[in-house]
Amino acid sequence: MIRLDEFKKLMTRRHEWETKKVKRSLIENKYANYTGLIHAIELHVPYTKYDLLTEPIVRARDYKGKKLCILNGDTLNFDMFSMFFKTTPNVSDPIDEVKDMIDIMKVLTSTYDEVLYLLSNHDQRMKKIIYKNFPDKQMATALTMFLSDVTDYLQDEGIKNATVVDNVFVMLGDTIFCHMEKNSTVPGSISRDMVSYFKPRIQKDFNAIYQSHTHGQSTIPIDRVLFVETGCLADTFDYWRNGKLQGVRKMSSLGYGEAIMNRGKIDIRNSRAIPLAWEGWL
Repeated sequence: MIRLDEFKKLMTRRHEWETKKVKRSLIENKYANYTGLIHAIELHVPYTKYDLLTEPIVRARDYKGKKLCILNGDTLNFDMFSMFFKTTPNVSDPIDEVKDMIDIMKVLTSTYDEVLYLLSNHDQRMKKIIYKNFPDKQMATALTMFLSDVTDYLQDEGIKNATVVDNVFVMLGDTIFCHMEKNSTVPGSISRDMVSYFKPRIQKDFNAIYQSHTHGQSTIPIDRVLFVETGCLADTFDYWRNGKLQGVRKMSSLGYGEAIMNRGKIDIRNSRAIPLAWEGWL
């Protein structure tokens, strides 16, 4: 029999999910009929390859029309809040990560009309650590709620045209941009799984999926959907350079995803993953 405190937790989780859904819907409604350029980028600050980040920025500045940047998850790496904190001395300071992120956001928001910031598994690391280490769960909840409200923090830093999507996906027009925790050793191998996952769960028809997280790149038409793996703009992490054969049968592709939309419909002929470089040498 379920206890009252467990029931309250379940109801709280449901309330949080419904709140996130409503907030996501407001963003989706805003871009339901979007026409213009969209860049989907995964940064992994502080491992970001800043020289490569200039490429989508220049493309956006040269583009004649509206332009939107989606930080498609894992914007901050948050080494200190991961299991690697105990295994390597080369972890980054989270305060420095946030400062670097603010600097990047100032450049992006001066280039794009708006920047959407998706939260993902790396962003959730901090919440997990807080809940594990704070005995006062009410205080832990209040702290995580404060940390989740990144939009207000960005605005305090003078960044007005950035919006945080407290979710792992957002649907703009007929295209889903997401950061689902699904890995693959072969680029594109998760394409059918991604389409199969979303089709019974999304109430509207969609024609494209832009997925980050895998660090691979692919552009595949499958089951009447254009599937794009965006790659990332971060080099090999220090904690990958060990004897565990991390990334065996798989190489990271450094790049990003580009989408061209017209009245909420993706132009499948001109939308794709854009590779810029390969994973760095050991």
